[in-house]
Amino acid sequence: MTEPQRAYHTLQHLYELFQNLDKIHSKVADVDVVELAIFFHDIVYQTKGYSPGQNEHESAELFLEYANQLKQAWIIEMGDHEETGLKWQSATERVETYIRATANHDHTVVDDGQSSDGNYFLDLDLLILAASEDRYHNYTQQVRHEYTAPHGPFSRRQFLEGRLGFLASFLSKEQRFFRTMDHATEDQSRKNMAMELQSLRIELETTDRPQTVSRDTVATVAISTVGLGLVLLFCMLHRRSAK
Repeated sequence: MTEPQRAYHTLQHLYELFQNLDKIHSKVADVDVVELAIFFHDIVYQTKGYSPGQNEHESAELFLEYANQLKQAWIIEMGDHEETGLKWQSATERVETYIRATANHDHTVVDDGQSSDGNYFLDLDLLILAASEDRYHNYTQQVRHEYTAPHGPFSRRQFLEGRLGFLASFLSKEQRFFRTMDHATEDQSRKNMAMELQSLRIELETTDRPQTVSRDTVATVAISTVGLGLVLLFCMLHRRSAK
């Protein structure tokens, strides 16, 4: 996770997810499943030349490769019987589902009616939106690094327009962003995003705008030019009189 295109989706992101998971550890039914989903959900992360959902799809496929390699060792450890195989299949299917669900953070995909683990996982992945003001600002700069040239596919203007659309869409939703977090978390996330939205609107208004010269600047230049002309004229007259 040290590729040059990564700035937010790094080991820091994993650390923050595991740190926040520790805080709700007792509420999660199958911690192993959530931990595996956290570890693998961004293991493939590209912003250039990738279609929406491709990172999540390839991350899930890479997890399945890992799971297949580990399966035999796990069965030997737990005992080779039908119940062990069923538990393994159930666990791998849930991890795969959780990883793929991060493409659009659709809680209906992970809600199996048996536990809230999938909802906890998706909420943890978005918890950066409710971070402190300083950390949230740092996160926005990291995302910009990933999506703007030279590391990302977009120009500054394209990124601003896309990010504004994303923020406006999120903030327009009446339903809560988080399914398992408290109202304070929801409120903080909306506050952060609203502040970023306002900041980006101002930045977009000034992007690629032709530079304008104020009247005061024009007047100053004009006065300076006239003054220089008078000095040159005085010098010429002085040289003639000296002859």
